[in-house]
Amino acid sequence: MCLTTTETPKILPVWAPRVPQHRIRQLYLDDAQGIYDDELIADVGYGLLARCQSFLAANEAARGRAICPVCSALVPHTSDKSDVM
Repeated sequence: MCLTTTETPKILPVWAPRVPQHRIRQLYLDDAQGIYDDELIADVGYGLLARCQSFLAANEAARGRAICPVCSALVPHTSDKSDVM
């Protein structure tokens, strides 16, 4: 378990950024033309994967199963705003 909140500053989770629409559009346009760009595929693919993982983690947290951004431990809670996590 992590240190208590009095021992560490408040650290918030960091969510993956959105994948830029122009990168996704370029991937589709390249595919339509038969162009295979490994770098673009990896960039968009891993970006979407990270975004989905962030989305799933946020939904789990909303359901009472947050993950500590410091140690990755499960932090069960009741979603009550008065709870200190």
